[in-house]
Amino acid sequence: MKHSITISPGELMINHGMTVVVSDRTMQVREETHQGIYHNDTRFISHYRYRINSKPLVLLTAGYVDYYSALAHYTNPPLRMEDGELLANQLRLRVARQIERGQVLDDVRVTNYSMEPIYVGLVVEIKSDFADIFEVRGLHETFRGVVETVWDPEQRVLTNSYRQGQFFAQMHYHIAVSDSLPAYSNGELVFPVRLGPQESWRAAVTMQFAIGEPARCRERRPLDLRSGSLHSDRLHRRWGEVTSRVRAGDDNLQRTIDAASDDLAAVRLYLPELPDDVWFPAAGVPWFLTLFGRDSEIVSLQTLMHYPGFARATLEVLARRQGRTLDEWRLEEPGKIAHEERFGQFAVLRKIPHTPYFGTIDATPLFIVLLSEAWRWSADRGLLDRYLDNARRACEWIDRYGDHDGDGFMDYWRQVAYGLKNQGWKDAHNALVYPDGSQVPNPIAMVEFQGYVYDAKLRLAELEEVVGDGERAEQLRAEAKELRERFHEAFWLPQENFFAFALDPNRRPVATIASNPGHCLWSGIVYPDLAKHVVARLMEDDMFSGWGVRTLSSRNPAFNPLDYQLGAIWPHDNAIIALGAKRYGLHEEANRIARALFDTAEIFQGHRLPELFGGFQRSQHSLPVLYTQANIPQAWAAGSVFQFLQAMLGLDANAPAGRLDLKPTLPDWLPSLSIDNMEIGDSRIDLRLSRDADGEVRVQPNRRTGTIRIFCDGREIPFPE
Repeated sequence: MKHSITISPGELMINHGMTVVVSDRTMQVREETHQGIYHNDTRFISHYRYRINSKPLVLLTAGYVDYYSALAHYTNPPLRMEDGELLANQLRLRVARQIERGQVLDDVRVTNYSMEPIYVGLVVEIKSDFADIFEVRGLHETFRGVVETVWDPEQRVLTNSYRQGQFFAQMHYHIAVSDSLPAYSNGELVFPVRLGPQESWRAAVTMQFAIGEPARCRERRPLDLRSGSLHSDRLHRRWGEVTSRVRAGDDNLQRTIDAASDDLAAVRLYLPELPDDVWFPAAGVPWFLTLFGRDSEIVSLQTLMHYPGFARATLEVLARRQGRTLDEWRLEEPGKIAHEERFGQFAVLRKIPHTPYFGTIDATPLFIVLLSEAWRWSADRGLLDRYLDNARRACEWIDRYGDHDGDGFMDYWRQVAYGLKNQGWKDAHNALVYPDGSQVPNPIAMVEFQGYVYDAKLRLAELEEVVGDGERAEQLRAEAKELRERFHEAFWLPQENFFAFALDPNRRPVATIASNPGHCLWSGIVYPDLAKHVVARLMEDDMFSGWGVRTLSSRNPAFNPLDYQLGAIWPHDNAIIALGAKRYGLHEEANRIARALFDTAEIFQGHRLPELFGGFQRSQHSLPVLYTQANIPQAWAAGSVFQFLQAMLGLDANAPAGRLDLKPTLPDWLPSLSIDNMEIGDSRIDLRLSRDADGEVRVQPNRRTGTIRIFCDGREIPFPE
């Protein structure tokens, strides 16, 4: 029997869009912690707790209903009332909580199961500090204005307002329904509750949040959280209608797939520039419910087989924010793709440059890769009409600004004291080390950047041919070919049979063994005869722990299995490596990496892959070790599940040519896999794959709307008549 490792010990988190509630396991928020009710990067409620008379409630049970709703049942401790004693366990207090259209709803019900009338006071403690999320996370010094509180007994609205310079925020706590009128004093609302035997009392409250200018509390009828008819409920059901449905012939893998889809639903953002049924992927909960260029691009690439709408949304949102000018404060440059956008007081007051901030390098070539792959999955000429100019400007940025020293390799250099020192996906301040464990200074040309640029130029060449510019396409292919040759000359380490981690400021190869070269397999820049050596090195014991590929070799003096990027294991990193291995025909290695991560998910609570976990060696009596600050759910960890499936199936979409190619290698532990409602080109298709006793995989198309054709190992598989 396998153990289940709790992912978020002692906490419950629900979220919807850019609103998130981080509470303790009793569903209450404790001050002097990172808990709170957040909206648009601001903690609107920093303390929120129920009491009965002067005593805390006794928790019976609490848990999630969906990712956006939770439920708790409490009872009473022994209580002294005006006319006697109330024994323990005579009352039930039920709190149903749901996030709805950027508001938090609480439906509170108290039932008297004693045989006597009772009279108690239900106390709600509520405080607001309006802290910026950067302050809560300890990334910025405290910067606090004044909070003003107003209680309107006629409208039954408690309003906390905050102003710091030009930044204004406001929280309305509106009691939409209450069977008795509360009184407010000293940060507490007190509801008098009188109940006869078997009688119930109810209150329904709405917490509303505003940033910008003072806003009136929006009166609204009480909502029935049990009806399933709210906007949040409808959006959740809609997710199931528009995504593909994957069914695995392995129960544990099925639970992992279902958990990944639910996590992807949880990180959807509903942005005004997008259609109602198209959602943008945020990076993770609770700290990264916002735009992250690289993260959103990778998630969109991971999930085209599951929900291609992410790709459309990401292209639209990032194209609108593409760099247009030179801005040293935000590191903006013409054509560059944004990294992160924030909306709290630190951003409004320009204490941080995230409006948006452009301190990343790889998001720009990945924008081109995403446009190309979205085109290959959809054959939608409208994507090229809308975003090809953005892709061209991104390529111009690569050539003009992405290479600071003119040596032909994309690099980064932090010219200012603030912001990220390291600007690839390994962006921790200490992530890049020499073989002796010392830090690599800026400027740095990371190995994977060169693969991204190579892939981007080849893909842009293909798109230029589609629109009729053959001359430009030929030039881009020549540039990619030259880059590939110079890349091998500069980065290949013959003594290691591996690629250098990076080029340092003196353009010497950093011979550190790390996971980054695995991304070069994914991009295709690696010469075919070298791919097997790269994969073999990644699968050695110092890199492959048995739970996955580590970020850094355990032989490096700086290795720490509990460090963010100096030895921990990241699911998305492993999925990219697995898909790269598959690209070069290294099927067994790709499946082995996938199995390791699926085994890990099986042990974590809810079969959910966290953002990262410890890089400890696997043994007969070991378990994967949680990284305590990992975001869960996290978008590219969830998306990695579908990228692993893509690797096992060898999916290669070419909707412009009217075909989907498969090179499936189902492992012996997975007898079958089916995908229904998968969108490609003008079609939605159902496929079933099964593994026979000899290990051969049979592909059976079951349904098709549209004209797409299916090929398995180059042979067309007809749909049933």
